[in-house]
Amino acid sequence: MPGVVGSRPYPWPFDGRLTIERTAVVACGTQSLWSGLSVDVDVVLERMSAVAAAARRVGVPVVWIRHGRRNAGSSSRRFGPASPPVVGSVDWELCAPARGGDWVVDAAGHDATFGSPLVHDLRVAGRDQLVLCGLAADVCVDSTLRSLNDEGFECLVLEDACAPLDRVTGAGTLHSVTMSGGIFGALGSSAAVVDALASLCDHENDRS
Repeated sequence: MPGVVGSRPYPWPFDGRLTIERTAVVACGTQSLWSGLSVDVDVVLERMSAVAAAARRVGVPVVWIRHGRRNAGSSSRRFGPASPPVVGSVDWELCAPARGGDWVVDAAGHDATFGSPLVHDLRVAGRDQLVLCGLAADVCVDSTLRSLNDEGFECLVLEDACAPLDRVTGAGTLHSVTMSGGIFGALGSSAAVVDALASLCDHENDRS
């Protein structure tokens, strides 16, 4: 099955075989804290919702990451001023609703793989083609992307569905994805992913 149209710096996924069984959408930082600190939040959440809806229609899991820390006073030096919210606080709650069948994964830091079962759960489910999006993208999405890439996952970052804390830093982190021919994966658009997921559904219907 063809991949996502217009992805760069290479056609995603790399092997050219996008499938329902191998794909997952990973949404980082969609929490009350980050929604108040990130830029372009409303439009990014709208695009994320469209991608999530398209994924659910074809049976692709949507994974919501809750980044948090246990102790309200112990992490300021480690994380800096943009510390993850305290677990159980209002700031920690998701600002985009998870639906039935969605996954909610709790992580212990900005990186969604840190102190979480994310890598294990994805591998058990056979999901190695990951579409990443989210808020605080220059922190949460970027650190998650790098770790997932190191773990061998094939990642696509939705550049129009990422709301950074800072526009300049956000642009730089997106650019870094494309360096060295796509050292951390590829960039794509939310509309292209919605179209690709719809095509997957049509392809499965034709086969049946």
